[in-house]
Amino acid sequence: MGSQGNMNRGLLAYLGDKKTEEIHTDDYPILEFRVPYDIYLEGSSIKQNLQELIKYRHMPDTYIYNLSEDERKLFENNYKAKTMVLSGLMDRISGNVSSAIDRYKSALEINPNDNDTRYELARVYHTTGDEYIKSGKIEEAMAEYNKAIEVDSLYYLPYFSIASVLWQKGKHDDAIKHYELYLDKYPYDYIAYLELAKLYFETGNIEKSFALLNKAISYDPE
Repeated sequence: MGSQGNMNRGLLAYLGDKKTEEIHTDDYPILEFRVPYDIYLEGSSIKQNLQELIKYRHMPDTYIYNLSEDERKLFENNYKAKTMVLSGLMDRISGNVSSAIDRYKSALEINPNDNDTRYELARVYHTTGDEYIKSGKIEEAMAEYNKAIEVDSLYYLPYFSIASVLWQKGKHDDAIKHYELYLDKYPYDYIAYLELAKLYFETGNIEKSFALLNKAISYDPE
C-alpha cells in the first residue's frame, strides 16, 4: 500500500497557508495527519475517515499475511474506498463538486453497502439542487433532489426541498406527501410542521392545520 510518508504528502498537499489541527486516534496516538482547519471543522466524516485510513495503513503485516485471499481483497478494497471518500469530502469542501461525485461513486462501486458514502453523495446532490433553485432552474433542481433520495432514501432534506417546489407549483397533495415523508425521518423540525399546517389550511383541512400548529409549538414553544 505504499509508505506512510507518501500518504502524508498526499494529505499535506491540501494545507497551503491555512491553520491546521492534528488528528489522533486512540489506537495510534503517536501518528498524526494534518488537514486544513476548515475541513477539520466539517466534523465527524473527515475525522472518521482519517482514523480509518490510519488503522488500515498501520495494520500489522502479520495480520494481513494471515488473511485469506478473499479477506485480503476486502481489506484492500475498503482501504481504497475510504481513500476515495476522504478525497471526495475534500473536493466537496473546496468546491469541486463534480470530482466529489465521481469519487463517491467510485467508492460505492467498491463498497456499495457503505451508508456513510451514500449519505455524502446524497448530500452533494441535494446541495447541487439548491444551487439550481437559486438560478431558477426548477426541473434541474428536482432531478438532483430525486437523485439524492435514490442514493440514500433516509437522507431527509431532499423531501423538504421537493415539498416546497411542489407547493409552489400548486401540487398540494404531492407537497403534503413529501412534507410528511420529511417529518417521518426528522420529526423535530417545527418549521416543517408550520409549513405543513399552512398547506393543510390552504386545502381546507382546518382541524389538521391546528393540530400541526400545536405540534410545532410543542417543539418550539417560543
